[in-house]
Amino acid sequence: MYGKYILNFYKIAAVLAASVLIAGCSTYDHARVRDTQIESFTNSLLRASGEFLSKPLSLDDAIAIALTNNYEVRKADLDVELAKLGKTAAFAAFLPRIEAKAGYYSYRDDPLTTSRSYENGGVALAMPLLMPSTWFLYAAQRHGYAAGRISAFYTRQSIALRTTQDYFNILVQQSLIDAYSSQYKAALEGAQRIEGLAKEGIHAAWEADRASVIALSRKVQLSQAKRNMDVLKARFLANLGLDPRGDFSLAGVPEEVKSTNSLDEIVIQALTTHPVLALADRQVVMKEHAIRSAVCDFLPNVSFVAEKSWTGNEVSVPSENLLASFSGTWSIINAASLFSNYKISKIERRKAELERENSFLNVIVNVVASYAALRDSEESLAVKGGTFDVASQKYADYDAKAREGVMPVSDALDALAERDLAEVELIRSRFDVRLAKAALDFASGSIETGFENDIDDLIGRQ
Repeated sequence: MYGKYILNFYKIAAVLAASVLIAGCSTYDHARVRDTQIESFTNSLLRASGEFLSKPLSLDDAIAIALTNNYEVRKADLDVELAKLGKTAAFAAFLPRIEAKAGYYSYRDDPLTTSRSYENGGVALAMPLLMPSTWFLYAAQRHGYAAGRISAFYTRQSIALRTTQDYFNILVQQSLIDAYSSQYKAALEGAQRIEGLAKEGIHAAWEADRASVIALSRKVQLSQAKRNMDVLKARFLANLGLDPRGDFSLAGVPEEVKSTNSLDEIVIQALTTHPVLALADRQVVMKEHAIRSAVCDFLPNVSFVAEKSWTGNEVSVPSENLLASFSGTWSIINAASLFSNYKISKIERRKAELERENSFLNVIVNVVASYAALRDSEESLAVKGGTFDVASQKYADYDAKAREGVMPVSDALDALAERDLAEVELIRSRFDVRLAKAALDFASGSIETGFENDIDDLIGRQ
């Protein structure tokens, strides 16, 4: 008889579950959900853009926004929270575990022969006493949390570098737009002048056509530079976690800070405080704890268990039971597998040590390369400056002679193109120095984020 009731109950539950699933699928409207997401996301972007872009952005302002609003930074912070929760969960293994249970049972038998119902309950306490591997598992989680914080800091450094690069790239592009605009205006005036002289027979028609082509090329360069500026601004705003379509202005070129440290000093600083090396150190320590945990697998585990339970019904007096015991486990037959795990842990620690040593070499190479790039950009700037000065003087000389008719106008046009190119190269070279300095700071692990005080103890900045 009871089997029939149970079967009917399962049939009803299955029908209800199917109804819920069908209703859930039928009520999901993809278009409506997407529209809601778009509206919510765009409104959030508009609010953030209105808050952060209300005034011209300095480089420090842009970095500060990126370090709190960038999506990679925010995800890195969530990883830190997850690592912290993992550490807390690992610590829970040291705490006692308390469980409670209760039940109520009812029967339809004859109450004269069998009680219609009875209830039971209980409370159990389990306390680990000797579980050595737990200590090292917790220690590994603790170092994992520290590694997560270092990783989040390194992410902020990379975002600070990217923001700096985007900021200077926009300044470069604006300078190029200004230069192309001036060049186009001058080339257009020159083309109109040469065209007029060609009509009078002073210059050949092809010289007027060439001047017109040069003016057209400057116009195209200006248009392309403006479109490229739109792309650069969109990427810059996306890096800040803002609407790429937003409108903003930059405060200007930040003051340059000269570095007087030698290459050896920068290398020593990088080897002392670089976040990558701090991460490698943590990995080695975590592998060492894994070895200790593998050794502990050979040892017994002991815990204390206590349980109190009671059972009662309508007829008899409730009965109570108290159980207290010590329990232990010791793996003996599985020794071969445990020894293999121990050897694997040692090999993994050695791998971590080799990876750390390789990281040392990579940091040194990156610092040396960045230092050389900085010196190259500084020397190149001096050359580009001299080249532009010479090209400007040459064009002024050739243009004057062409106007006097003692030199072909084509030579003056060649000198104009040479000067314009030298001006563009000089503009780029000026900012290449600043970008190379930022890259060197990142390679040495010294690029500032404002979060250094939070992890000084983790990366060696005491």
